[in-house]
Amino acid sequence: MLKKALADESNAIRVQAATAMAKIEAEFLSKMMALSREAEKRPDDPAALGALAAHYDDYAFSGVLDPKREVETRGLAVETYRKLLALTPSDANARSAVGRLLVRQRLFEEAAEWYARYPVNEWPAAARLWHMESLFALGRYAELRSLAAEPLTEGAVAPNAAQAVALWGAA
Repeated sequence: MLKKALADESNAIRVQAATAMAKIEAEFLSKMMALSREAEKRPDDPAALGALAAHYDDYAFSGVLDPKREVETRGLAVETYRKLLALTPSDANARSAVGRLLVRQRLFEEAAEWYARYPVNEWPAAARLWHMESLFALGRYAELRSLAAEPLTEGAVAPNAAQAVALWGAA
């Protein structure tokens, strides 16, 4: 919405949108610097790394970054999640986040390989959707159907996503 306002005909709306974007970006940067300092002080602290990784992830998804900086920030998120996983390899949410970020970066082969390393029953429900997206992009439909054949826990994902999984599982 803010990006649309930046292109508005009205100068006043463009200025207000630019001010709001600058404020949001300044808040993200300020928090990122604080979290980075904490992670540097405590490199073996999963909580510090997790907070920094999640912040990079949120920042990349915020919509305030230009495409190049968004890709760079996703890369920082992946790198930080991987550092976290070196400390806590069983962190299913961090594992899922790496796969999701790889899909968002259109690194479908790497994402599919990433997800294939872990048993499906260890993933958060949404991770299966991201894995399925990587398989679809790669044209690996048989694997996608096999993955979709296992039922999702009711309410684990949005109803329309659950319906799409069910359709692929029935194919």
